[in-house]
Amino acid sequence: MKPFFALLIVGVMVAGQAQGQVSYPKGQIDQAERLNDKCRGGSGDDPNTQKACDQRDTAYNKLAKDGWCYGKPGDAGYQRTWQRCVPSSIAKSTRKAPDFLTGYVFSRNGRSVAPGETVSRGDVIYALYSNVPCSLPIAAAPTMQAAEMIQGSQLSRACWAPTLSPLSDEFTIVSQYGHIENGSLLNFVGAQFRGDGTVTSTGPAITQSEYQKRIQDYHRSLR
Repeated sequence: MKPFFALLIVGVMVAGQAQGQVSYPKGQIDQAERLNDKCRGGSGDDPNTQKACDQRDTAYNKLAKDGWCYGKPGDAGYQRTWQRCVPSSIAKSTRKAPDFLTGYVFSRNGRSVAPGETVSRGDVIYALYSNVPCSLPIAAAPTMQAAEMIQGSQLSRACWAPTLSPLSDEFTIVSQYGHIENGSLLNFVGAQFRGDGTVTSTGPAITQSEYQKRIQDYHRSLR
């Protein structure tokens, strides 16, 4: 896996250089996101929280004034990136969020969420989307899918891809901040992501019986 990780890191560095060449306001955006983290993650009783929220709003307004917006109207969370602002009338006519997307979710309740039950977005720790291209500026993006992962008190954009695990359960995920983790779909549930932000479980991503069968098939392949 080391070459893959190296590829990701190099991709982030190259993308950062390319963004600088088109006057991408990285410093302003990084500061705005830090303030947003403090605002969303701070205590409501702490005056510093409100101060961070006010400063964040000022930073966002400055970015918008300079022509930079965090996504377009109607974008789902995985689609949102800092980009040049587009008039809402144009954005709505060129991109419409689908009724639902499929994928996998790991929430605070783990794999115990029964089929048909709703998973609150606030309980989601990892969301892995199927057939949604990775939008992060990394070299491995063409081979990865969009995702979200909890960092701090909120979900951040990410991308994921399966590894070469012989049991076809393991994956690698990298966040928009370059944080990399490995995980197993054995702990996830299948999910439908609705356009209104709700998530519905479709049952275990991999059942225990299916997982045991994969183990047996793998052992047989080694004989």
